Amino acid sequence: MEALTSLTSLRYSNAEEGFVLHALLFGLAGDNRDLRRWIRKEEILLEHRWREHSVWKTRLVFEVASPAAECQFCMHMSVPLYQLSQDGRDHHQLEKPDEFIMQVSIMQQVVAMELSTLPLQDLLQFFVGYVQDLTALAYANIWHDCHIGNVLMQQPEGQDVTFYWHDFAGSSFGNSKPRAEVLKEFIRKMSETIQFTAERLHALDPTLSIPSLSVDIFSPGINAEILKGHLREFNADVQRHVLGWSGDLRLRQAVLRSLGKVLSPGRYEELQLELLKGSSAAKSKTVWVRQLGKD
Repeated sequence: MEALTSLTSLRYSNAEEGFVLHALLFGLAGDNRDLRRWIRKEEILLEHRWREHSVWKTRLVFEVASPAAECQFCMHMSVPLYQLSQDGRDHHQLEKPDEFIMQVSIMQQVVAMELSTLPLQDLLQFFVGYVQDLTALAYANIWHDCHIGNVLMQQPEGQDVTFYWHDFAGSSFGNSKPRAEVLKEFIRKMSETIQFTAERLHALDPTLSIPSLSVDIFSPGINAEILKGHLREFNADVQRHVLGWSGDLRLRQAVLRSLGKVLSPGRYEELQLELLKGSSAAKSKTVWVRQLGKD
């Protein structure tokens, strides 16, 4: 509450500061949480580092979300600060700093994604792109915090949807042998999103079958290399099932276009053949009905 009161009376010296302050006030006023986590400076630096690495070193279907503006504010605190334990059950008061530096990053024209509201075409593009990108990120040893809250979207009126990866502050990025806990969390969040999306796709069109990701997070032998192999096979199966599906050709063509910027020419041609197979299967299912008249 003190932060909101202070923000309403702050003066700014340039347009960027004014933009950030108004955006921050809007975001905090619409957030009903009693507690908010302050992110350490180390995480902010990691976010910048791995976000840029993902943009320039990894071929992704989704875009990478970047702030429209960033500012640092020096805050004089008149209320105590508390640190919660990881389980949220205990807390202790921190020594109150004379000055508290807050960095604010503002995203513009992107919104949180609601899988349950996406139409079939957008959901297909999300699903295929999500699996393709996580496979690429895993091979780059970027163990992204891949829950659905870290995917944003943008859809200008009359245009195709664009998805964005967000939050690259993972401390295990760049590690070819991450801890077992890191792999388990990566697999768990990915599997939950894949399962929910597959169920939603089947609800929208029961003729669309989606393969299962056969990775057991409780397997004692799971490691990064084994996971990468599973993801590579699963990614190929997903693409083959979706492109070879006998459903709407227009939807399948849109999926193939969305993959175009990351596929090799050879793989693109393979999927074009799957597209043709799906169209042939659809034609073979045509049933001719002739009305017979009475003599």
